[in-house]
Amino acid sequence: MKHKPNKHFMSKFLLLISLALIQPAHSTDQQQAPNNNQTSMVLTLKSAINQGGAAAAKTRFAEIYPADKDNYSYDAQAFMSMISTYMNAGEIETAVVLAEINATLSQDMIQAQMADSQPELLALIQQQQQVKSNNKQPTNPTKQLDISAIKRGPLRADLDRFIGLFGAADEQQPAKQLWVSKTCEGQLVVGATWGDVAPWRMRATGDTKFTYEDNFMALNIGFKTDANNQAIELTHDLKGLQSPLIRRGALTADYPECIKAKVR
Repeated sequence: MKHKPNKHFMSKFLLLISLALIQPAHSTDQQQAPNNNQTSMVLTLKSAINQGGAAAAKTRFAEIYPADKDNYSYDAQAFMSMISTYMNAGEIETAVVLAEINATLSQDMIQAQMADSQPELLALIQQQQQVKSNNKQPTNPTKQLDISAIKRGPLRADLDRFIGLFGAADEQQPAKQLWVSKTCEGQLVVGATWGDVAPWRMRATGDTKFTYEDNFMALNIGFKTDANNQAIELTHDLKGLQSPLIRRGALTADYPECIKAKVR
């Protein structure tokens, strides 16, 4: 099988890393004790590779490990020899799959030997793993709600005074206008009458000032109100649109009284 240079390099790199990680398992004092009643893992995987390549070996190993692993013998040196054979033959994908399997089997064998010869060390390692697991901060729904509330700002019950259409003062029928509404829970929403732009859910930073920010843009708006505390002018920092805009009228009937759907 021919490989593109970059794929060949990455596969070989992964293989070498795998071999480096599992090298300690290949010394003579770490071989699995022979058992005549067990089937050779090396021969089993070779047979699978001959029938269907690397994918077949991976599938066969998944059938064996861990449910049926005790019926198979593992020889680390023989396994390394098999990996080297496929690697030297240029069958990098097969060698990488075998290296991954070898790492799993080596780790399993080391843990089994530690349980027999060094139970104190194994217990210490397991204890450290448990400590790390316990130190992971659990999800706190209440805290997440608090963070969400900070991001969205305080909910308001006085937003009706800002609702309406805002456009340029010097145009009879402005082509570009901003519409202002609210969510049903009490957040100001600003949208554009042109283009396919999702509305912005604003966060209050003052009585008549609001802001929005995400990874792509930031928007700041402010309102000027009249003697009745009703918005008559809107200032903004959108590029390509005149500011300030004046209130051109109420929202038309096709706008909902409040927005239930999630907006950004």
